Amino acid sequence: MKQGLKKQRHAEIAMNSTRPEQPPDTGTSRAPAEVTIRDIARALGISHTTVSRALAGSAKISDETKLRVRAAVEQMGYVPSASARLMRGRQSSIVGLVIPDIQNDFYATVAKFVADAMAARSMQLMLCVTNDDPIRELRELRALLELRPAGVIVAPSPTPAPETQAMLRNHWTVQLLRKHAGLSGTAVLIDDRKGVHAATCHLLDYGHRRIAYIGGGTEISTGRERLAGFQEALAGREIEGGQVVLGPPRPEFARHAITSLMTAKNRPTGLIFGSSELTLGAMQALRALGLEWPRDVSVVGYHDPAWFELAERGITTVRLPVQGIALTATSLVLSRQDVHRLDEQSEPLPADVKFTPHLVLRNSTAAVLAPAR
Repeated sequence: MKQGLKKQRHAEIAMNSTRPEQPPDTGTSRAPAEVTIRDIARALGISHTTVSRALAGSAKISDETKLRVRAAVEQMGYVPSASARLMRGRQSSIVGLVIPDIQNDFYATVAKFVADAMAARSMQLMLCVTNDDPIRELRELRALLELRPAGVIVAPSPTPAPETQAMLRNHWTVQLLRKHAGLSGTAVLIDDRKGVHAATCHLLDYGHRRIAYIGGGTEISTGRERLAGFQEALAGREIEGGQVVLGPPRPEFARHAITSLMTAKNRPTGLIFGSSELTLGAMQALRALGLEWPRDVSVVGYHDPAWFELAERGITTVRLPVQGIALTATSLVLSRQDVHRLDEQSEPLPADVKFTPHLVLRNSTAAVLAPAR
């Protein structure tokens, strides 16, 4: 009996050993295999070299073959490998936009215009937000430059790290709104000095003499230029002083500054702001203090987001040519895409491009009823 059972067991083992081994069922399905150029070539009955050349738009490949390849690419869901492209020494179709703050209306609007312009050229925008932190700026840029972008548009932080400056000197860079001496490349700027100068002269023409300027710090070029415009306008009318409060361009800073200024004995009769974020915080503080504009104080903002036109019959402001700035920066960074122009460029690129803002008059400013003493 025992001997019969042993023979039966040996027979089962021998039979099982001839079956292919089955993987254990883990309860999960396997990921589909990625479609490659070789898969497309096999499906079309052509070489993978022909497929690669067709996708690159080579003149050696007939239009008929290119159409067949493109149809197969769409049908099979082929996605080109960016890493393989970079290994072949080719530039990516990415352009980097490095900005300090995406919540700021100016930078958000710039990003929208740049992204649309890139899409029209079948290119992609990679957005990097630095929060004006040099360490974060370096980290973001290092990750971006590993992708070998076609170019970089950057609003540099106040103090870029030496490594950041060195990396950007080796890449096609366009500076946006701000200009740092340690970086090369064309800068697309706003004449901030002229903008704030015009705002200050507007209040002076209305008879204001106690005017305060609330702006960002002077560690960046925009902060220095805007403050200079304010001071030059006062000096041109031989008016001494002028209250100046500088700090982070955030609404909370403006709320604190306005609360201090407007509860003082000789409070200003006119206020000028260096950004839309500061304007927002100031309006919140004035409302909390029960003050109205222009009855209690005249207000001039900077930049012109949509809400400026709607708030309390409109806010007088220095309007910035955001679309022109964004499209010019995009055009400059894409000008390097034409490989044939790199060696024989008929016209040198400009060192800097500077746009002039203009004052938009609304109902947040008015003449003082009596000369301030």
